[in-house]
Amino acid sequence: GETLQYTVTVKNNGLGWAEDVAIEDALKSVETTIAGGETKQAFDPASIQISAVSTTGETPVPDATSGEDLNETLDIAPEDSIVFTIQVTTNALATGDITNMASATFDGTTFDDSATSTPVLATVSIDKAVDTPSYEVTKLVNYEVTVTNSSDAFASDVQLQDIISDIDVDTTADKK
Repeated sequence: GETLQYTVTVKNNGLGWAEDVAIEDALKSVETTIAGGETKQAFDPASIQISAVSTTGETPVPDATSGEDLNETLDIAPEDSIVFTIQVTTNALATGDITNMASATFDGTTFDDSATSTPVLATVSIDKAVDTPSYEVTKLVNYEVTVTNSSDAFASDVQLQDIISDIDVDTTADKK
C-alpha cells in the first residue's frame, strides 16, 4: 500500500482554556473498495502512527501512538492549536476513494471535517499480433493478444473483446 499523511488541527480561539475537548479519528473503521469489488478496511491498522504538537507550547500533548485510532480528550490553552500528524499505509488492494473524517467535541458541539484520497488511475493498453503476415486457406493463423497495465495502480473490471466471428474475408469467387 501507499503511505498517506493526515493533519488534524484543533484550535481554541477563545481567551480561556477549552476543557475536555474530545478529539477522534476512527482510522480502523475507514473502508474502501478493493480489487475485485469488495469493501474492506482502507488502512493497515499496524501502520497507524499518530503524533501531536502544541503550536504555542502551552498545551500538554499526548505521547505518540502506534496502531490505535485517534481518541484523546484534552484541555487546550487559549489561542493554542493542537496539531495531530497521522501516517497510515493503505490496503495494498485498495482501488476506491478513501474518505477519512475526524471530529472534535467541545461543550456539547461536535465539529468534523474530512479528507478524501483518490486512487491513481491504471494505464491499460492492448496489443494484437499475428504470427504470419499472410495466410493460406485451410492453414491456421495464430493471433496473440496482450493486455498490459503499465501503472502501479490496479486495473479493475478490464474487459477484453475480440469477436473473431465478425471477420470478413474476400475470396477469389467474390463470396464472403
